[in-house]
Amino acid sequence: MPFLASSVLIVVGLVVRMKLEESPEFEHTKAAGRIVKNPLATVIKNDWRNILRVISLRIVESCAYYVTATYLLSYITTNNPADRAVGLTGIVIASLLAIPVTMLAGALTDRIGRRKLYLGGTVAVIVFGFPMFLLSNTGNPILIVLAFVIGIGVIHATFTGAQAAWFAELFRTNTRTSGASIGYQVAASISGFAPFLAVLLASVFGWAGGASLYVLVGVIGLVGVLNTRETWGAKEQAEVDAVIAGGTPVVTQTASPSGR
Repeated sequence: MPFLASSVLIVVGLVVRMKLEESPEFEHTKAAGRIVKNPLATVIKNDWRNILRVISLRIVESCAYYVTATYLLSYITTNNPADRAVGLTGIVIASLLAIPVTMLAGALTDRIGRRKLYLGGTVAVIVFGFPMFLLSNTGNPILIVLAFVIGIGVIHATFTGAQAAWFAELFRTNTRTSGASIGYQVAASISGFAPFLAVLLASVFGWAGGASLYVLVGVIGLVGVLNTRETWGAKEQAEVDAVIAGGTPVVTQTASPSGR
């Protein structure tokens, strides 16, 4: 029923999209005649490096989430079926907390930049991997809930608040949607296997296997962050402020194929 009810969001999304104007960057590109006929092929050919960067940045976000929300809940329930209700409570509380944290993270990226916030998130994943399972192993309801709150309500929400703007800004305006979408969805396909990998590793190494996978995706994300440029700074802020103040078109962003 929840999945069927979510179909209402399709209607909401269509209404919102129909009422939204195109961005000044897109209008400027369109007026200049720089719209490409096949953005999918163009972005794969000219900007594949940024696609790989988006994949690495998205993998840490989605894999870490699946390890926490799916595998960790299963792990807790297997150890003690009575703790399932505690784990579900933790997920609900964490998900509710994630709403304001996501908005806060999005606003914070406009102040300090996208890269710094994402860097902090990847380091948090690496550091929190083993403590998350240690908290769960205590059997203490408060500590179990805390594990979910930190993993989902804080760390994961930080990623989701920062990634939308950063992923889009890595690509040229005329291939932006295609580039960001390819990287995003490829990573989602890979991340779907995270719970299965966690179970496989746990069957060999115990709970440390799941924790190690969590840390590993953090390392993958860290490598991605270190190899991805910052896209938001004083210059970009000034351009946006000019648009807000006087409607001056934003200069079309021309990211190099290497992303640097």
